[in-house]
Amino acid sequence: MLGNILVAGIYQCFHNGDTGLDTRRYPVQYHEVINEQNAIGWIHLFRGRWTTSWKRVQYQWYRSNGVPHATQLAQKWVHRLGRIILEQWWKLWKLRNGERHGQDTIQEQQYKQVVLLSKLQELYSYRDRIMQVDNGLFPYASAQEHLESGQSVESLQDWCMDNGPAILASHSQAEKLGIAGTGNIQFYMMRQHTHVVDSARAEETNGS
Repeated sequence: MLGNILVAGIYQCFHNGDTGLDTRRYPVQYHEVINEQNAIGWIHLFRGRWTTSWKRVQYQWYRSNGVPHATQLAQKWVHRLGRIILEQWWKLWKLRNGERHGQDTIQEQQYKQVVLLSKLQELYSYRDRIMQVDNGLFPYASAQEHLESGQSVESLQDWCMDNGPAILASHSQAEKLGIAGTGNIQFYMMRQHTHVVDSARAEETNGS
């Protein structure tokens, strides 16, 4: 029963995010274990923090079945179970880490290249949708050209980290103002000046 409670608590309260295990599904003698572990959180099982009621309930089971050295066995039972969980969790973490980042250096570099290209493509997708004054943020015509520029992976990552926020901010400002792709303000002022002069000349002509 303690094993079932342990599995249910990890699955429901740690992996699925439930606030606590429902005691009504279990015999009353196990409610103390459930309530106490609910109180401190089931995630702490992976940090070696088990409520003392686990040992206490296991001790009572040993005593009721006439098992000698019940106190020592109950303590060992908790340690053994905790060790199994941590060992299996460590294996799972290494498996996940290998799948995500690569099993060796070459594969890890390949993964980095894929992730980096994706990030560069995302940033370069804003190239024509930012304030024109910020066009200098993009040193190349495309993400692929930037990736193949001969720079190290670390340098490209630094570029993304340094310029990414500025590119997103410029895009946000351009969207807000609705002026992405507009020219420099001095050309706008020159056009306005020309328009005013032309209008004045037209009025003079009509007046004469």
